[in-house]
Amino acid sequence: MANVTIKPRRVTHCGIEVLDGITWRGWEPGREYTKQLILKNVKIQTQKLRYRLPESHFFTTVYPQPIVLSAGTSFTLPVVFRPQEKETYEDAIKFETLDGKFDVPVRAVLPKANLSVPDSLKFGMCASGDRTEICFQILNTSDVETTFTWDINDPFDVDPRIGILKPREACSVKAAFAPQTAAVYEGVAVCTFEGGNYKSVKLEGIGKFPHLAVSASSSQGAKNAVGEGEVIVNFGHVAVETVAEKWLKLKNMSPVNAPFQITLSQTPVNKMDSVFSCSQYQGCVSPQATEKIKVIFKSHTPNVKSVDYFKVKALGGYGSTVVKCVGTSKGPNLRLGVKHLSFGNVAAGSTATRIMQLENESDVVATFQFLVDPACVFRFGTLCGSLKPGALASVVVDFMPTHPIGYHRRVACIVHNQEPLFVDLIGVCYTEQVRPALLELKHLKNYQRRKTMGLSHYPPEMLDELLKAGKLDADDEGRLQVLSDDLELVSQPEYKTGWDELMYGCNQLEQGFEPHVSLDADCLDFGACVASKIVQVKTVNLTNHTKGTITCQWLTKIKDTFHILPESRDILPGKTSSFTVTFRPGTIDHFYGRELECYAFFSSMSDHRLLNDLTATLPWCTTLKVLGHTFPPQKERFLPRLTFSAEKLVFPPVSPGWTSYRTLRFENRGDTPVKYRFDEDTNGVFACNPLQGVMSEEHQIVVFGMKPGQVATYRRNATCMINEADSYKKTFELVGSAENPVVQLENDGTLYFKPTCIGTVSSRPFQIKNLSRLPLSFSWQIPSTDSHLLRVRPQRGHLLPNERQNHEWSFSPDCDQKYGFRCSLILTSNVDLLSSPTRLGLIGVGEGALGKIRCAPDDVDLGDVVVGTSSHRQVALYNESDCSLHYRLKIELEPSDETRKYSVPLEGKQALQVDCCQSELASRAWQTIKITARPGRRVGYKFTILYELLKTSLLSNEDVSEVAQSEMPLCSVLMRGVYPSLSVIDGRGQGSAANWNKVKVWNMFKFKELNRILDAEPSSAELKYTLATRHSTRRKPTYRTPARLDIDFGAAPVGSDPCVIHMMFENTSTVQADWALLFPTEMRMEMEYWAETGQIDDEEERQARLLDNDVFTICPSEGSLQPRETQTVTLTYKHLPSFAGTNKIPVLLKITRGREVLLTFVGTSVSLGQQLIHFPSLIHRFNSVAIGLEHPPVQVYELYNGGADVVQYEIDTTPLQRLRAANYDCPIMSCLAASGSILPGQSVSIPWLFSPLEAKSYSVEIPIRITDGATTTITFIGEGYDARILPPAPGDSPSDSIPDEQFVSVRSQLAYFSRERIDFGTVPLYASLKRLIYLTNPSDRHTVSFAWQLGNYSEVLSIEPTSGLLSPRQAVPIKISLYSTKGPCHYDFSTICQIVDETAMLAYRAKLERWEENEERNKNTFTITEADLKKDEKKQLKKAGRPLSASKSLNKYQALPPIGGGVATTESYDEWKRTDLSRRSKARPRVGNATSSKEKPIPPHPFHLHLGITGRTLDLHDYTAQFGEPKHCRIDIQMADPGMFGFAGGRSQTAYSSLSSILSAGAVRPARRVFAKKEEMDAMKTAVSDILKSCTEDESFYEALEGIEREPVPYFVQLSSSSNNRKPTAESSPPHDFAFLTSREPSPIQDEQRVVPSSAAEDMRSSASGEMTPEQDGESMREEIRNEDLFRLPEVQNFVESVVENTLYNMLCEAGDEEFSITARQRITCERETFNQETESTV
Repeated sequence: MANVTIKPRRVTHCGIEVLDGITWRGWEPGREYTKQLILKNVKIQTQKLRYRLPESHFFTTVYPQPIVLSAGTSFTLPVVFRPQEKETYEDAIKFETLDGKFDVPVRAVLPKANLSVPDSLKFGMCASGDRTEICFQILNTSDVETTFTWDINDPFDVDPRIGILKPREACSVKAAFAPQTAAVYEGVAVCTFEGGNYKSVKLEGIGKFPHLAVSASSSQGAKNAVGEGEVIVNFGHVAVETVAEKWLKLKNMSPVNAPFQITLSQTPVNKMDSVFSCSQYQGCVSPQATEKIKVIFKSHTPNVKSVDYFKVKALGGYGSTVVKCVGTSKGPNLRLGVKHLSFGNVAAGSTATRIMQLENESDVVATFQFLVDPACVFRFGTLCGSLKPGALASVVVDFMPTHPIGYHRRVACIVHNQEPLFVDLIGVCYTEQVRPALLELKHLKNYQRRKTMGLSHYPPEMLDELLKAGKLDADDEGRLQVLSDDLELVSQPEYKTGWDELMYGCNQLEQGFEPHVSLDADCLDFGACVASKIVQVKTVNLTNHTKGTITCQWLTKIKDTFHILPESRDILPGKTSSFTVTFRPGTIDHFYGRELECYAFFSSMSDHRLLNDLTATLPWCTTLKVLGHTFPPQKERFLPRLTFSAEKLVFPPVSPGWTSYRTLRFENRGDTPVKYRFDEDTNGVFACNPLQGVMSEEHQIVVFGMKPGQVATYRRNATCMINEADSYKKTFELVGSAENPVVQLENDGTLYFKPTCIGTVSSRPFQIKNLSRLPLSFSWQIPSTDSHLLRVRPQRGHLLPNERQNHEWSFSPDCDQKYGFRCSLILTSNVDLLSSPTRLGLIGVGEGALGKIRCAPDDVDLGDVVVGTSSHRQVALYNESDCSLHYRLKIELEPSDETRKYSVPLEGKQALQVDCCQSELASRAWQTIKITARPGRRVGYKFTILYELLKTSLLSNEDVSEVAQSEMPLCSVLMRGVYPSLSVIDGRGQGSAANWNKVKVWNMFKFKELNRILDAEPSSAELKYTLATRHSTRRKPTYRTPARLDIDFGAAPVGSDPCVIHMMFENTSTVQADWALLFPTEMRMEMEYWAETGQIDDEEERQARLLDNDVFTICPSEGSLQPRETQTVTLTYKHLPSFAGTNKIPVLLKITRGREVLLTFVGTSVSLGQQLIHFPSLIHRFNSVAIGLEHPPVQVYELYNGGADVVQYEIDTTPLQRLRAANYDCPIMSCLAASGSILPGQSVSIPWLFSPLEAKSYSVEIPIRITDGATTTITFIGEGYDARILPPAPGDSPSDSIPDEQFVSVRSQLAYFSRERIDFGTVPLYASLKRLIYLTNPSDRHTVSFAWQLGNYSEVLSIEPTSGLLSPRQAVPIKISLYSTKGPCHYDFSTICQIVDETAMLAYRAKLERWEENEERNKNTFTITEADLKKDEKKQLKKAGRPLSASKSLNKYQALPPIGGGVATTESYDEWKRTDLSRRSKARPRVGNATSSKEKPIPPHPFHLHLGITGRTLDLHDYTAQFGEPKHCRIDIQMADPGMFGFAGGRSQTAYSSLSSILSAGAVRPARRVFAKKEEMDAMKTAVSDILKSCTEDESFYEALEGIEREPVPYFVQLSSSSNNRKPTAESSPPHDFAFLTSREPSPIQDEQRVVPSSAAEDMRSSASGEMTPEQDGESMREEIRNEDLFRLPEVQNFVESVVENTLYNMLCEAGDEEFSITARQRITCERETFNQETESTV
């Protein structure tokens, strides 16, 4: 704890830095306390302050006075506190500056306990099971000592929880957060201190589960049976007693610390001997960090494969990772070059030498030792040593015999951690007196064979007798065979390993075998012999177990320390002889030890003359180890310096009755001999060889053996006494066990299979674990009846100690039922191959079921996919069965005409792919698969996805064959490959193209051709680049697209308004379309200066100038459109004087993943004085015309004057004459106006006649000359067709594809049509067709007026109303009528509707009126000035008689009233007012600008709407021949006029004659139409309207109408001709083709208007009631005939049509004015019937 001083905090108010308050503590009443308040100006300018004294008299300061503080200066204000009572005082000093006011509180507080703690502590994230800590301080801010106590809940904690703080003292507290699970924790730590006060600290922490990813170098991840992750660490082969290391990597994948723990699985195996270990068993890994753990493998047992398991667990987390460690200890592999050495015959006292090779064939150091005495007859040059890996050593063996006998000894070579090796040594010593039988290697082999047969106990002579007696026989190779059963055969032990021969070869009696000779003691220890001259004697007995007399020869000398008497003796069969062993040491304080050799042989083998190769027997060598020392009992022995290879020997496991061996190597690092002696195991389980001895070499190898009698674990501490001293003892732990195979089966040996689909295979792992230390071999046995249903892998193999293996069992049912199985696991030990196998039972349960897969949805529609891209869709597969299903998906493309056209079936596999074509679907589960569509063509695809269940059969334990069942449909997939496509749906011109109608805009800019190109399929070169990659390093970009089009901006004089075309793009595809219009510079990549090559040519320079001057502009030049979205693009061409002539620039229209179109922008600026006819194209195509037409329609070719002068043109018709001559003098093409003039900016329509003679294409080149100008040749092409073979469409016009609606909105557009084009189709002559459109005012505030300008088409076109007003948002119906009064013709023209903004016009008139008033005032008002008046100005005023304008220098004076009564001019006032004010303002001089009037207001420009009219009229005969009788129009024969039939006189007269003949065939000849002038028509309308108005206002007229019904029938009705009532006969009927024009001859109209008398009315009423007389019946029929004839009159039909037409028109107008709703639901009103009393009584 430490004392802390709390410093006051300074704040800034209004630029004044001051303390946040003054506080007095520790005060006493009645005293005075003063503190200083410092005010500092922190602003850069001087400030002035005022302050007020505290309101309380307990706080005082100096009398208030202004304080002036310069920048950076301070002022100290003393504040005095005089308390009177023990209470809290609070007040404030108020300051005021120019910038504001602020208060400085002053207070005096009483001593009160208070602690300062943080408001909150955030621990952040912490791993569950871990702990994180935060240190903070508690500060006692009071002046009293305080005791605090913390109250906190888990998982939070603080330390210390209780404490005491002195005044102003701070204490450090440690807060801890230890979550136990992953969650968000919030808590409150409450600190309670003196007076029951408390402070709380909000605690926040987040618990997270840690996650560790375990990996190892060169490891393979796997999954064990319990679902834990398993990592394999394979050490491979490691030299025994050496250390191998591997590294485990623990990577923390979580954002928190991950504490971990590594544990080794505890099993009986690793409890006895653990060969695997870790360098660290617990720790913590930082977030996103990696920790390396060292895994160590060290084995002391050679040639053993060890398996063990570590479990790595993140503390606080879920799950763990199992690390499987596998390692094999590798021992040495020392090999002897020979297995036997033969020294031959050697004279006594001589030496024979042989060399034996030793080779270490392993990579482990091999330590070896030959168990032979250095002074034996076979002397080894090297008795012990070590060989490095791969080393080769030579061992010299000397044979130094002294006695003339045969010698044979089997010498053991002990190798540390390897099975012993043996070598047989054979030699014969002879003297001149004695020559024993010669021993060779063949004798050794025969002897070993007889030993195996049990004949080695028979002497040679007895064997010879048995051969002679026929009880034995010999083969060609000299091998004896027993032929008699009465022979007593003595069996000899067959050692399985060299260990057994080494350990038990000298103690055959103990093993139950009868040796040839035996000693009663293997070792004689004479103990201590203190007197040097005293001889100690011991006796050893040797027994002959053979069936013949043997001779024993001991190889000792009298002078040796150890000597045996007698040295040689014969022993009869089955007898024992005693030998005396003497110990005669010659040195004191010395250890003695030696191995004495005794060679025993049959006596008959002493003479070589008695030798028979078939019966020769080798001698036996018996050794006796003798020990002794000369150390006094109390004398200290030599200090041994021994090192041992191990302190614990773990024996490999064996079966009961078998022996396991280990070797122990100890090394003598001293220079004195060392005697060692191991204590014997009283239980007889453990044994060692040699048990004792004197170690004179550098190291000694001792072999330990363990032979358990029963299954158990054996432990023994073996003691080695060194140098016969109790102080020098070494204890070794011997551990071993006898094991039986023990294997644990998962789930207690029960195997459950999930329900399996018939014909398929379900597999599941089954774990077995070897709980013993024995390496086992296993084999599974499945009953033959179930072999076709079950399979296991592996079926056989090896199971290492402590190893867990997962075996895969497979079950394949063949029917829908439940199955039960019984299998066996056969276990055999790899150690005891002769032991009986262990059998474990396994019970299996399975069930067969039927399977079916369903897809959701059944039909998948991928929609439109861009070619070259991919689209993905997830579909779910549902398994509706109880079994898992193995399935395979197959995709089939259903062929169609479209796919066959593009050979799409070849691309079917690439067009649709499934991410998982073959998989397994669990029972009652669903699986999501991803379908990927990659169309290669712009066609529609329909795929069918089929599934087939995979049927697997268990052919063998190794092979599984898959056979697909029948294919079943799963779902169908629809998609369509598309390209992003654009289409121009509208175009509108402004500027110099304002007078262009829609047809001309479309023709000039070739929108129809552009749409056709955009709708076509792009080539591969066009799809190579996108907008982002469409760049070029060349100054001239390369265009690979074959689609090229010229865009013509027309021609206009230089200086004209720019040609502005608004065209609207619509995304006609169903995918997003990214487009751009790229100039050449936009496709050019910016290169470094040094990379630029070549010179800029003229074309590049001109293009650069065009772009720099914005001659051609595009706005916007790029965009992105969603499907059906539109965008308006504005193309502008400026007619600049500096660019007169024709200007061209390429523009690339690029659509990403779509088409590329090279557009060439062409614009023509005509110089002043230049004559030019603009030809948009050099080819003109006439509309197709049927052959055989009597009156072909007239077609029009248009010429446009793009210059500023009138152009005279002339068409050369010579080619037409040649065409006529080539076609039998028939006028194929005729120009009806070959010359003429064209006004500037206007166009002229030239009529042509195209009359094909044959159904083929006609072409002619016509030169068109301009007077004093150039000649242009235009190719006219016409197509003739046979209407009988190819009937034409009703509309056959090039402009038919142009949309009739307006989509482009123009800023200045005042109104718009509901339809901009009206197509009347093909109509016959003398028909009138009517159409209705709406004219709408889109404005919300402006009223507009409209007026139609019909021009030259007023005779064929009628529009009603011709003018009118449109209120805001008002729509008025316009009635369009087409009268086919002209001859056959093709109509394709536009009429103009002029729209004027009346609201703007009203404002304009108001401005104009004010401007005129101002001009009038300025005319009669002038200003007199006295300065700067010049004489010439005065003279000019006098001459002009105009008032003087105000001067700049005299603006302060008011204008005087006009002087005089008028103006001095010869013009009258009215004439002067009508004169152009601008002209008069120029003529009238002005002085200054003070009273100059503003410019004259400009009237609003009218807006022109173009209404396109298209149609084709045909002669009646031609129309009827092609289309039959007209059904949608009515023929008005009153329109017929001889002057209205074409342009050629001959044809006109013929047409009119034919019409006259038609009309004369029983039809009423119409009166000749008389065309009146407009003035006459207006006068007639006025007169008729006045008459009708007068009639409606005359009461007598109404009375006369009422009296008409009472007037009698006129008498002249009976005079009507009866012929008029007769029906026409067949002979008088007109031809069939014009039957629709015929009608009965009607009665005069006066007859139809007669009034039926009242009596006739009564007759009619009686006939209606069913009481009609025959006279009345005939009269009624005649009346009906007269009415029918009446309605056939053209006048009546026109009248009825007009009434109906006007009625509908009025209804639409009222509906447009919202007087009623056309779409409203009809209401039916049911009137209630009322009955009077009379009716009711009658009923």
